[in-house]
Amino acid sequence: MQVSLIIVAGGSSSRYGNKNKLLEDLNGKPVFVHSIERLGVLASEIIMPVAAAWRTDFEQALHTYCPVVPVRLVPGGETRAESVWNALQQVSASAELVAVHDAARPLATAELFDQLIRAAKRSGAAIPGKHVVDTIKQTDASGMVIKTLNRAELMAVETPQVFNAAALIAAYRTLGNHLSQATDDAQIMELAGHAVFILPNPQPNRKLTFADDLTLLAEML
Repeated sequence: MQVSLIIVAGGSSSRYGNKNKLLEDLNGKPVFVHSIERLGVLASEIIMPVAAAWRTDFEQALHTYCPVVPVRLVPGGETRAESVWNALQQVSASAELVAVHDAARPLATAELFDQLIRAAKRSGAAIPGKHVVDTIKQTDASGMVIKTLNRAELMAVETPQVFNAAALIAAYRTLGNHLSQATDDAQIMELAGHAVFILPNPQPNRKLTFADDLTLLAEML
């Protein structure tokens, strides 16, 4: 099974501060390197969209920490969807599945990735998620509650997300200017009419968003 792994690293880290969070040290190596080491063993190729301003820094980190791992860097886009599309255009024609993973999730394991690959092979689209335990309320623009959602029907979604390669590429082409509406690749598949399977993931898969998250991630690794 040929699996192309896209590790999205093209963001600006605007919520993190004046640093690129993916280049921060996490237990002795940059944050993004953990995803390469953990997930790359199951991938036939690895493609990373990165912002032009940080390309040299990523190249140097790859040379230092992943000297024998072939990682192709492509330009990041203005939006996450644009970054993924730039990477999709470089996916090998032999790839049967494409996995899209946020580089800011360094805890995702090869075991989870393998389960998602198997599920995507059967269903065409598989993503990890966790059941919501908090009460979730929908509000209007003024902050007033519209309704309380049924948390039994809600899941918080994570990455890596794995899809049939041809279907995901076609979905991106079909949606075009509407890609900005989507907050993840599973939603792009949904908008294109595809069913998506959610695999419950009991393991930690926290995302690095704020500076304080780095300490928590270090304790979880």
